[in-house]
Amino acid sequence: MKLNLSTFNFKTIYHIVIFVCIFLIIFGIVSLCFYDRDKNMQRWNNIYNDNEKLDIVFFGNSHNFTSFNSEILTNEGIISTNIGVPAEVFSQTYHNIIEVVKNNKPKIIVIELNSIFYSMDYNYNDRLTYTCKNLYSMKMTSNRLNSMIASLETKDYIYGLIPLFLFHDNWADFDKYLYNLKSHFKVKTQNRGYQYIHTDPIKSKLWYLLEKEYRDKRYKELKESSTEISKQNLEYLEAIVDICNKEEIGLVFVKTPIISNHWCGISESLKKIKSTYGISIIDYNFMFEELKLAPDDFVDTEHLSTEGSIKITRHIKNYILKNYQSINILN
Repeated sequence: MKLNLSTFNFKTIYHIVIFVCIFLIIFGIVSLCFYDRDKNMQRWNNIYNDNEKLDIVFFGNSHNFTSFNSEILTNEGIISTNIGVPAEVFSQTYHNIIEVVKNNKPKIIVIELNSIFYSMDYNYNDRLTYTCKNLYSMKMTSNRLNSMIASLETKDYIYGLIPLFLFHDNWADFDKYLYNLKSHFKVKTQNRGYQYIHTDPIKSKLWYLLEKEYRDKRYKELKESSTEISKQNLEYLEAIVDICNKEEIGLVFVKTPIISNHWCGISESLKKIKSTYGISIIDYNFMFEELKLAPDDFVDTEHLSTEGSIKITRHIKNYILKNYQSINILN
């Protein structure tokens, strides 16, 4: 009997393809049981929502999502969301902007610039999980792969691609399996990406009184010093400006207020960026008196409390309405 090789090969290949597809589906569902889609991941829900057109998107690390209350703005008719990743490095900011512009182009982009001082090696082991969860939240495109390559070491690419490898230690926690699986199907973004934090009045007052006076003194002494920004991050900055110009998106750079003394070098570096690239930067560290920032407006030396974020949010709203009148952002 003569064997029909073409039929045999077709059937074999067909069964292999079916097997691989079924395996990948099962593997994907099992992976979802090993980690929860937390508030950092849920921030992307508004970006992939085809029924909602965004006015403002805020980018940056925790300095960003504890400062700009996108929920307040949305309730007031300015549809906003906050894409912030804890310990975010600037390569992530760049690729997150590409993803947002491609899927739900906003009218205004606001970038909190704390992450421009951070590159690949910054706080690497502590930020690995946050970085990977941000990757998992993005659609599987070349941009997501480029973001992974730019923000992870080569040995950790497997973590950026397959959640099961990063969260394998959770295999024994059966009680969380159903909770984790359900979390991946949440549609609503909690607080539109903003994180509410209420202050401890005693701690915040101590931090403010001890740190801010020292910070202001150091700034006068170290006025010529600056914190280094890598060449790569400056290239990302240029690319972001080009994207926004090309897409006709309003672009606002800010630095949120901090009371630790390393602000001195940061603010000097931002001044150099302003003069070199001809961009405007709102540095809230020079606006303590204008905004009447007080101890209760901080939860620690780096982050604003909910009370402080309201003051910053009000200011950025008024600034945008005044300086971007040609862009209709009030719905």
